[in-house]
Amino acid sequence: MPLVDTSKMAEYKAFYRAVVSSRPPHERLFYDPYAEAFLSPGLRCLLWLFKQPLLYPLINWCMEKRYPGRFATTAACTRLVDDLIMSCIERHQVKQVVILGAGYDCRAHRLPAAAVQFVEVDDLQRQTLKRQVLQQLPQPPMTLVDYIPMDLATQMPDDVLPLQLQRAHYNTLFIWEDIHRVFPGKNIDKMFGYFQRFPEGARFIFTYAVKNPGMFIDAMPVTRLLQEHPNDQNYDQDPARFRDFLQAYDLQLEQLTGADAYRQLYYGKRADRMKGYKWCNVAMASVKVKTIES
Repeated sequence: MPLVDTSKMAEYKAFYRAVVSSRPPHERLFYDPYAEAFLSPGLRCLLWLFKQPLLYPLINWCMEKRYPGRFATTAACTRLVDDLIMSCIERHQVKQVVILGAGYDCRAHRLPAAAVQFVEVDDLQRQTLKRQVLQQLPQPPMTLVDYIPMDLATQMPDDVLPLQLQRAHYNTLFIWEDIHRVFPGKNIDKMFGYFQRFPEGARFIFTYAVKNPGMFIDAMPVTRLLQEHPNDQNYDQDPARFRDFLQAYDLQLEQLTGADAYRQLYYGKRADRMKGYKWCNVAMASVKVKTIES
């Protein structure tokens, strides 16, 4: 079973995106017009409070005291992943984006990537709900998405994902967020082994908690999660160690960005005053160029 309630996590992430999207255009880092549709009545009520100009400073202050750094960091992390996706599409001719554990993510509909085929891999029940919600909107999104049902906590990629995904001309890009929340250690090994068999040109963007998140403010829930479900994988803030981990699967690290760096990138000097939620890294890797041994 998954290490956390992934449906709740998907809804909370949609809530963060909805809050960011509710801000004026000159303040927000991205815009997701679909996020609000996935919220429960309680979260919609809280979102309404965020939308009130006179109440926003108080509500934001309360949330910041309760969850220091979460909103700003989640927004900056989301924007960084968005930018990396668009960069890969433009620079590496990516024709297929596969989102693992997509939840209520709507990048297929909100990013300007019309020539790319999006594939979403997730629990069947959550996929069904997502499709129903989107179709019931006054203006449903028109982008076609391929949905592949898969229980990420119990099923293996080789048993579920079709071989067609591995065709070289797709230059496939995988998006895999919060890998520490979903997979037991052996399943992570299977997934990275699956990545290893993709042709050169395939790329991967993933977010994860650093190996020792307890050194950061607001990291206790993640620390308890990793202690209850120990994992031998060497997720580490040190780029050299993380590079070694990837090399075991014939993957090469292209970029590793910590929370301080991507908050500075999008918030500038304001990031110097931000605290908490510093344990989430964003990494991008690619399949190594295959060499023929003589």
